[in-house]
Amino acid sequence: MSKSRFQSLVESFPSLRRAPGAVPWDAMKFLGWLCSTGLSHGELLAARFVLGVWNAQADWEHEAKLAGMATPAAAKRFDLLEAAAVWDRAHLDAVQAWLKEPFWP
Repeated sequence: MSKSRFQSLVESFPSLRRAPGAVPWDAMKFLGWLCSTGLSHGELLAARFVLGVWNAQADWEHEAKLAGMATPAAAKRFDLLEAAAVWDRAHLDAVQAWLKEPFWP
């Protein structure tokens, strides 16, 4: 079975490759990782972006609250301008590639 476009997108972010729930994809496990402590600002932003692509209509902060996760505010909506000021070239390239050919699973 070939890797999905979405899985390839997740793996294109260096900071997400080892995140629980990233490979293979498990949105709730990944959300739990996002809402844990100790993540860098760049990791938070990459995770928010990926969750937004996975389901742009979801209120991930609300989902995290419902699931009783430690810091649900970590799951707020992605902000591209904030990310552009924080990310390195590899993370910016990952988003740029998606913006050239956006898709939603």
